[in-house]
Amino acid sequence: MRRLQNMTENTMSESRTVWLTAKIKNDLERIAQENEVRQEALINVILRLTFSDDQALSKVIKLIKSANLGGEIDLAQKGW
Repeated sequence: MRRLQNMTENTMSESRTVWLTAKIKNDLERIAQENEVRQEALINVILRLTFSDDQALSKVIKLIKSANLGGEIDLAQKGW
């Protein structure tokens, strides 16, 4: 598993860690590089857009529940 650290804008000493599967991290790296954007910006904007779209968020929650997805190890084992 790999982790993505997001430093807050207000204080560089405060960070949040989110664990990503290697497959997701590789996709994130590839898309960011192809589009010449930072990975941190890409993942934050993707998440913000998803959080602000009730239909997309509902699809995400339904998928997680129907596939019984858990933490990063479970996600990796299930191909995520």
